[in-house]
Amino acid sequence: MEYQLHFEGGLSALERPKSRPVMNWVKFPIPAMTSHTAGQYRCSYRSGELWSELSDPLELVVTGLYDTPTLSVEPRSEVTSGENVTFRCQLATATSTFFLLKAGQSSRPQLRYGNLWAEFHLGPVTPAHRGTYRCFGSYNNHAWSFPSKPVKLLVKDYWDSYELTTGTQSQKDIIQNI
Repeated sequence: MEYQLHFEGGLSALERPKSRPVMNWVKFPIPAMTSHTAGQYRCSYRSGELWSELSDPLELVVTGLYDTPTLSVEPRSEVTSGENVTFRCQLATATSTFFLLKAGQSSRPQLRYGNLWAEFHLGPVTPAHRGTYRCFGSYNNHAWSFPSKPVKLLVKDYWDSYELTTGTQSQKDIIQNI
């Protein structure tokens, strides 16, 4: 069996394991992550004369190459479900692209183009938007700045803000005790 690693559309490495790979996995070491080795990778294998289709892409990003941006949120970091929120990512030096990431999400980050700053609009927000956010600046999609300091977004849902009182106990307390 033979394996190929493709980098940004070109062949990067060819591997012919001396023994049968465990679970059909083979390792392609990357000696150092730099702006030259960051990018999109795919792999394929050959069994006999037939090559497989390319795998789904794997994006490798290197961070810490540029200044640290600042991240702020408007109107405030604690909002009620249904409100609109804007994150603003800003760098002191010009860049071309900004990314906003929510901690714990494996999906592709939000992307905006800008020079010194970019805005990311969320809304109407729900409790699913709760979390810690960071932003990065970049000149290309795979070489990013240092991360901004984290900003925590707190989104109160309807029951968090519903506090009609009945007697001496709030409606929220009554619902929680049921």
